[in-house]
Amino acid sequence: MTSNIEAPRLRQEERLEDLGFEMVEELWYNRGKRTTPLLANKRIGQDGPGNGVTLSSDLQQLRSVLQAEEVVRLRHASTLAAEIMDEVIRSVRPGISEYEVAARVAAASYKRGGNAVVNLVASDERIYDYRHPLPTNKAVRHYAEIVLCLRYRGVTPSITRLIHFGPLLWWPYDGCHLSGFPSSWVSLLTMVGCVTSAHMFSLMSTPMPQRFLCFVRKV
Repeated sequence: MTSNIEAPRLRQEERLEDLGFEMVEELWYNRGKRTTPLLANKRIGQDGPGNGVTLSSDLQQLRSVLQAEEVVRLRHASTLAAEIMDEVIRSVRPGISEYEVAARVAAASYKRGGNAVVNLVASDERIYDYRHPLPTNKAVRHYAEIVLCLRYRGVTPSITRLIHFGPLLWWPYDGCHLSGFPSSWVSLLTMVGCVTSAHMFSLMSTPMPQRFLCFVRKV
């Protein structure tokens, strides 16, 4: 069931009828006139609030396990997300605004056939202040955080990266040197074998402003 505005695209590009669906159209300004008789005296399943049977939890469970073809799609979408982030990171320079960074993320996503459904950017002190920072007209000075959730053909991989300009500040920590970055990057420490999980959880118990760990380098 859809409006006469959406029906042509759904029929021609999504090819829903090829999958065995029967499309029911109704005028966009008179929604419900055709669907109400179709639904009379029938049990209705839906994934949201309404008069029918709520199937949200069942659908969520079905979608939580990907089929083989969906796994292939997710891997490809993840590769695209990494390419987008790499392209944007290499183009960012101090002085451009967070809006401009977000615009580049969106453009690179559309260029690859995807949609940046989550496009978050923060620079400098805003990284410490906000966990989900919407981009602003603030200019990037020393570092920036970019978050992308790329919707591509029904799957949505997520990726977060941080850019730093200028010399790094270093602190010794168990045979390593750790640079000054926010807590969202602490999980990267264990990936290089430099910090144990115990160290990481101990670090996470400290106040937010003191959790400046991201990049790891051996002494």
